[in-house]
Amino acid sequence: FGLKTKSTRIVFVLDRTGSMAAEMETEDLSTPTEEPPLESGKKMSPQEKSANAQARVLKKKYERLQVKTRLDALKKEFINTIYFLNSKVLFTVIWYEANQQPWKDQLVPATWKNKLDIIKETDKLQASGGTNVWGGLEYAFKLVSNPRRPDVVKIDKKGNYATQVNGADTIFLMTDGSHNSGKFVKSNTTGSESPTDREGIMAEIQKINRGRKVIINTVCLGSKRHADYGKPDDKLMEIIADASGGKFSHIRDK
Repeated sequence: FGLKTKSTRIVFVLDRTGSMAAEMETEDLSTPTEEPPLESGKKMSPQEKSANAQARVLKKKYERLQVKTRLDALKKEFINTIYFLNSKVLFTVIWYEANQQPWKDQLVPATWKNKLDIIKETDKLQASGGTNVWGGLEYAFKLVSNPRRPDVVKIDKKGNYATQVNGADTIFLMTDGSHNSGKFVKSNTTGSESPTDREGIMAEIQKINRGRKVIINTVCLGSKRHADYGKPDDKLMEIIADASGGKFSHIRDK
């Protein structure tokens, strides 16, 4: 979606809610067709070659895809992103709707086997459920601040905090709606008012980020108000990116 990073430790937090089935036409998507260069001095095993070939078939399927829904747009862009990840990158994906469904509960290397696995899962993805943006983001923060093994824990000189040496340092957060499920949802809102407690979310992000700075890049997908799904909360995505030193991208409808 036009965002770039130099990070090699990434968590993708992606919306798979019911509103992703909403119709969408956009001219803001571009899909490179070239192949990623082979890394110097590295040969692929037969298993990796097979995974690469299968991933390439699915990538080409989405290169030809005419985007008709928000979910189409996500699949097209995300499969392309995964396909081009360098093998030095460690990553995982958290899908969210009212609940969170992590693809892996730890960062894994971007081997062709792992890339094919998440590309296949993305290809089969269906839209359903409410929108719990905070739930997905909160799960991603666990991969930053909650180390599980002593051998990857690093204590700062003053002993104020412990972090995962190889934990995520960059999050990509995407939504096409308003946060309306789980924590930080206002009660008794009017039809024109956002249901999201933006101030509560920002305060929690700032509190979590005191121990270790994590960049959150955000994407708002869609811009039109739909009768069944409402309007995307681009303001929330923009302030989350600004507060964390990240970048914001808004992919609009035609």
